Amino acid sequence: MGFYYIIIRSYFSAAHRLTDFLGDEEIHGHNYLVEVFIKEEDIEKKGYQFDFREVEKYLKSILPEHKFLNEIFDFLPTCENVAKYLFYKIKEKYPIKKIRLWENEKYACEYEENSS
Repeated sequence: MGFYYIIIRSYFSAAHRLTDFLGDEEIHGHNYLVEVFIKEEDIEKKGYQFDFREVEKYLKSILPEHKFLNEIFDFLPTCENVAKYLFYKIKEKYPIKKIRLWENEKYACEYEENSS
C-alpha cells in the first residue's frame, strides 16, 4: 500500500545578517516561501489524515514573521539552518518528510532527515 504527501506552502518576511560569509553582510531581508511535505498513511476512514488548514495554522504560528532572525535564533540564520529549525518544530506535531525554504525566486534549500 502506498502513501500520500500533503504539501503546505506559506510565506513570511524576515531579516538577517550573515557573518563570516564572504565578509560580513549588511542586514537585509527576504520574502521567504516555505513548502512543507507531510506524509499521510492512514487515510482510509476519512479520505485524509491531516487537515490542510490545521497544518497551515500551525505552520504560520511558528514562522518568524517580520523578525530579525539573528536576535531570535542561537545559530547563524542561513537558509539551511532556518529550514532545519522549522523542520524540527513541525516534526513536534506532524510527520514531516521534508521542507523546502526559498529565499527568493532563484535560491532555495531542502532539508530532510537521513532515512537510515
